[in-house]
Amino acid sequence: MYFAVTTRDNPDAGDKRQTLYPEHRKHLDSQPDGVAICVSGPLLGEDGKPVGSLLILEAGAIEPVRNYINSDPYIAAGVWTGFSINEYDWRRGRPES
Repeated sequence: MYFAVTTRDNPDAGDKRQTLYPEHRKHLDSQPDGVAICVSGPLLGEDGKPVGSLLILEAGAIEPVRNYINSDPYIAAGVWTGFSINEYDWRRGRPES
């Protein structure tokens, strides 16, 4: 099943986000057993600067997704103020379609 993860950046996270990007990218590339990233990228504000992130993940259950996001360096450093996870009914544009 698919899950949509949305995050919101801490308003003062700009420099931290840039500094930690290599660690965040490494975390995204790690994709632990049972969790696969289908889509990921920053959400941008009207000024073109990141205000959060959107990820579409594939996993058998929500708990591995929650654990994966909680272990992201952006969470530990306070770049992301939190996140929401929702099961996602991906209809168009799926990789296998």
